[in-house]
Amino acid sequence: MSRIIAKTLYNLDRLLVFFLSRRQKNRIFSRINENILKDSIRVIETDKGGLKFNHLSSAYVASGIERFHEDEPETLQWIKSFNDGDVFWDIGANIGLYTLYAALGNKLNVYAFEPSALNYSLLIEHLDLNKLDKNVVALCIAFSNTTSIDKIYIRNPVPGSGSSLSHPSSQFGEYEPAFQQGIISYELDKFREIFNLEQPDHIKIDVDGIEPQIIQAGINTLSGAKSLLVEVEGVNRDKFDSEIVGKLSDIGLIENEEVRHMGHKRNRLYIKNADNR
Repeated sequence: MSRIIAKTLYNLDRLLVFFLSRRQKNRIFSRINENILKDSIRVIETDKGGLKFNHLSSAYVASGIERFHEDEPETLQWIKSFNDGDVFWDIGANIGLYTLYAALGNKLNVYAFEPSALNYSLLIEHLDLNKLDKNVVALCIAFSNTTSIDKIYIRNPVPGSGSSLSHPSSQFGEYEPAFQQGIISYELDKFREIFNLEQPDHIKIDVDGIEPQIIQAGINTLSGAKSLLVEVEGVNRDKFDSEIVGKLSDIGLIENEEVRHMGHKRNRLYIKNADNR
């Protein structure tokens, strides 16, 4: 419906200026664009303060920001439970919704990882808008079960769109990509070893399809974490249940099953068993 309305308004604008000169048309369209840009910043109020977003970057972005409080209340609740000084890794940060919320207040050490250059660019813009660039280490890299130079396949060439590593397929099957982008991919454990990084306390993994591969190559890192929030849906459910849940249990990460029924019902939360800390 939104696409139909947008296209109708666009065609109406063109019709209204049809008989004007090119110079006049360009002046009118530039003024329309100026007015739209003035309204491009949307402030979302949170319990930690306001967050600014460029919500007109794409339809995906506008939708995600509008549903900030409704889409994943379990993620917000989880982040609120962190202790001051904890280290949080947001793997698949997209445009930075939860990265920014975690960084607000300067009480956490936040790392954000987003392979899509389109999403990463907007993530950086949002960090700048909110003056949180000193609070977050944001990197345009991917994680998987190999350390290599690879490609990501982007579904739509706009910010907020999903992408897939190595193959144009997600947890819902194959798709026709709009764009390919080169990327460096790391195994989680090897990444920490190469750069001598401190142990993350909390890890969020939302990468549209290869969550199991990331976990399999990051068991040592996960074994030292206090909690893990991971998106599990589509064809990944069976693989996750058969190959991953047991490994998480072995390192003391036990599921809080209440989270399965919150928000969009795609996330699973695993908490370190107190006996294994």
